[in-house]
Amino acid sequence: MLEAQPTLMQKAQNQVTRRTVLKRLEEKVPAPVLSHYLRMVDQGRKGATVVRNGVCSGCHLRVASGIVAALARQTDLHLCDNCGAYLMLAPEEMPQSHAAEPAPEPVAVKTRKPRVRRVVEV
Repeated sequence: MLEAQPTLMQKAQNQVTRRTVLKRLEEKVPAPVLSHYLRMVDQGRKGATVVRNGVCSGCHLRVASGIVAALARQTDLHLCDNCGAYLMLAPEEMPQSHAAEPAPEPVAVKTRKPRVRRVVEV
């Protein structure tokens, strides 16, 4: 969606290219997501923006740290609370794969001796 945005924002130029881009988006993106995105683009606003250093590039306001962490996991779509654009984490801020690193070895846990309870008779 982010790559198609400049083409879609140029309404007057080359309608054939615009239709081709829309056709590709319809194949890949679910209908409700695409309709929200196209509504934003038709209004002249960005439909998808990049988050760099915790800041939305569409409205230049800070995004909640929980949303930034969720963007790194790429399990769900998130909207900017201020401008309503779909958020994507900048490629340079994506976490590196930890598959090459060996798994840490478990640490031995020391156990305490059970406390001895003494009964005091009165």
